[in-house]
Amino acid sequence: MPAPPSNLEVSGHAAPEDCDEDPIPVIRGPVDISWDAVTSSHPDIGKSGDIDIVEYEVVVENEELVFSVRLLPSVTSVEIPAAFIEQADEFSVEILVTAANGNRTATESCFEVD
Repeated sequence: MPAPPSNLEVSGHAAPEDCDEDPIPVIRGPVDISWDAVTSSHPDIGKSGDIDIVEYEVVVENEELVFSVRLLPSVTSVEIPAAFIEQADEFSVEILVTAANGNRTATESCFEVD
C-alpha cells in the first residue's frame, strides 16, 4: 500500500491536517495544489519498501461542485481552473495515490479563497 502524500500545500501555504482544529489557509489568486512524490509504502500498513505509483488523483470540492483530475506519477502539482474556484469560497481537497497493484491511499485537507 502506498504511503499517503505528504507536505500538501495550497498556493504555497501548508494545508491543515485537521480542518476542524488547524488554521485554514485563505488563498488569493491562482490555486495551485502540490505535494511530495510518494516513493515508499505506507509506514503502518502492508510491506515496507519502495513502491511503484501509477497515478495521482486530485479532487477539489465544496457542497455542490467537484473538480477531479488524474495525473501521471511524475506530476505532483496542479493549478485548479479559476472558473471552478470562482464558484465558491470554501473547498476540500483530496490527493489519492494509486500503486501498480491497485492499492490506494489518500490525504485530505481544505482551503478558502478570498
